[in-house]
Formats: sequence, structure tokens, C-alpha cells
Amino acid sequence: MRLATCTAIAMGLVLAGCSEQEKDGARDDAVPAFDQSLVPTVMAIQTAEPAGQGLSKWLVGTWSHDGSCASDFVSVYAADGTMHTDSESGTWEASGTTVTESITEQFEMGEPDTVRLDPPLVREVAVERIDDTHAIFRFDGYTSRSTKCQA
Repeated sequence: MRLATCTAIAMGLVLAGCSEQEKDGARDDAVPAFDQSLVPTVMAIQTAEPAGQGLSKWLVGTWSHDGSCASDFVSVYAADGTMHTDSESGTWEASGTTVTESITEQFEMGEPDTVRLDPPLVREVAVERIDDTHAIFRFDGYTSRSTKCQA
């Protein structure tokens, strides 16, 4: 939809500069040609993400860290800023290419209760976007090529 709008605006600008006839009825051949250098600018406007929202919107969902969406080794980032893994939960926020996780609870399989962390365990995760459903997550010397399984 935005591409159609941008294209319509660009074409409107080109056509607005054209006049069919001069006062005397002659065609105006002095109209400059369409400036092709504007196309990348129009495309950049179409694909630009609002500042600070690109990683946050894209990251929301379930991410598998072992290549299989059937795995329990996942991180789930919710749109409300909460997150959980197979052994912890807390909150998250993104800035640039970094996700800051604040872990407030840890739990282990087979244990009846969770352990509340006060103060929270805070870690920074560098996220390198590969494409819409793949990324590289890096933190504390650990690197994972991860797959987005659910949005």
C-alpha cells in the first residue's frame, strides 16, 4: 500500500511539472526528465522503520536456539515486554541491536517453586538479524543461530 502511495506521489510530481500547452498552443519541451536518483529515496521512506521500534516489533515471538521449532530450548518475547525461556522469566526491551533482559524468576524442571531474583539478573543480548525468521543471538560468550517459530 505504501509503495502504491509513494509511486502515485512521485508520478504526481512528475506530471505536475508538465504542461500540455503554452499560451500560444505549443508544447513545452523544456520540462526536465524524471530524476531517477529520487527512486532510492522513495524506497528508503517506504521501508524505514520508526526509530527504536524495528527490533522490538520483529523480535516478538518464539525463537528456537537449536534449529528445531519442536525444541524446548526457546526464548519467548511478548509484545507487552515480558519474556521467558525454559528456565527463567522476566522482562525485555530493545535498543538498536541489543536486547536487555531482566530475569526476575528462575526455575528448574521437577522443582515445585520458582526462585525470585532480587535484584534481577540483567543481561545484554546482541541480536544480528539475518532475515525475517533467522537471527544470531550473542551473550556471555554464547552464540546461537536462531529460528523464529511463531510470531
